[in-house]
Amino acid sequence: MISFFSHFIGFRTPSIPMEKVEQDIINVLQFNQTIPVEHLRSLLDLTVKMTSADRPSFPRAWSQATLQLVELDLGVNQYTNAESVLNDVERFLESTAFEERDSLTGVVLLLKMKLYFQTGSYDLLRLLYFRLAGQPQVLPQRRLSEAMQIAGHLFMHDGDWTAAHRAFMFAFLNDRSSGQRALRLKYTIIASILTGSLVDMFADNEVRLFLRDEQVRVCSLLMECFQRRDAIGFAKAINDNASVFKDDANTNPYIVALLRKSRVEALREYTSSFTRISFPSIARHIGVDEKGVEELCRYALINGLIAGRIDSLTPSLTLFDSRQTSENARLAALNKWADALKV
Repeated sequence: MISFFSHFIGFRTPSIPMEKVEQDIINVLQFNQTIPVEHLRSLLDLTVKMTSADRPSFPRAWSQATLQLVELDLGVNQYTNAESVLNDVERFLESTAFEERDSLTGVVLLLKMKLYFQTGSYDLLRLLYFRLAGQPQVLPQRRLSEAMQIAGHLFMHDGDWTAAHRAFMFAFLNDRSSGQRALRLKYTIIASILTGSLVDMFADNEVRLFLRDEQVRVCSLLMECFQRRDAIGFAKAINDNASVFKDDANTNPYIVALLRKSRVEALREYTSSFTRISFPSIARHIGVDEKGVEELCRYALINGLIAGRIDSLTPSLTLFDSRQTSENARLAALNKWADALKV
């Protein structure tokens, strides 16, 4: 097969336009999903080798084959020369003109996003995202969904949970043929929890269909615990499902943030009817030791999530009326302003 393809690519005759030869090459390469990977790589290597010397005659075939090779490499975490190859393709596309140039340029940007995400180069990834955001039309919907999934991970890294939720949701909704949909839904749920949203995503019939997926089912349990403010059940769901959370490199870094979010919300709800409550009581309710309770209370106080003060001697948490606290802050600001006018 490889020998035949070699003769096919190298075939030249005045009676057959070069464009027709190139289109036939592309037609073969478009069956990449039905070709075993080892054979596909050989075909792509051969195509690149045979067309490199005459790129102007085979702009689409050379570009597509080269990009497919890079995508295969990224799929097995092989990054050697990937960036330089992508830069080479991008320069070539900038210097030539043909119908698919813009869409292939979009693929270059997408593959660079994949490369920078997989290698943890978030500063470069951020620049590429903003570049692609200015010209989303260069990618078809399926590819754009891939880019938005990567963008979701970028926003997670930045701690922008709302933007991450939007990006993952876009990727989930706008590519219904992708085998990544369940995974995208998983990340959407996690980002949703981190935003503090209580919206029940599983009220949607389409989303409920994914409960057959183990990862989605576990995430639905996590969401239920969060909605009930069950911090102990929330932590148990994470600890009992390491393959879903701890073993996923894209989820593991956010386990601490997830646990803290669940515990803070449970703390806020539990303490809302008290003026003073002991650390042991809080500890029993949210499932952490007293030191953890104090750290959690400090975090909540510093971030304005609760109003009160910590008594380390007791140890306990004294709660203030949030309305009174707001009024005191307003009066303090007015007094400060009045004092400034006197000067």
